[in-house]
Amino acid sequence: MVLLGAFQSGWDLALIVFGLHLFVLGILVFRSGKSGLRVLGILVIAAGLGYLVDGCGKLLVPTYSLTVAMYTFIGEVLLMFWLLWKGIRGFAPKATAQAKAFA
Repeated sequence: MVLLGAFQSGWDLALIVFGLHLFVLGILVFRSGKSGLRVLGILVIAAGLGYLVDGCGKLLVPTYSLTVAMYTFIGEVLLMFWLLWKGIRGFAPKATAQAKAFA
């Protein structure tokens, strides 16, 4: 049981690191300049804050039982689908056309 508790503490610490990652990524998406991406950036920031609250709450308060990230994860999911959409539409043909123009 001690090892199980240690694993859970490590998992909660990893949630904090992941929350920080999402927070910074959300700020970068927000600052990208496009109006549609600003909403996505705000949602990703909210997802990061949800993970931060849950991770810190579980590490600092032994009886913490809230699951904020369960409601804020939507930004993370939307970012995943946006990245897939951009990947399917493709940036490669444009990049290779520009590279040929400079060659």
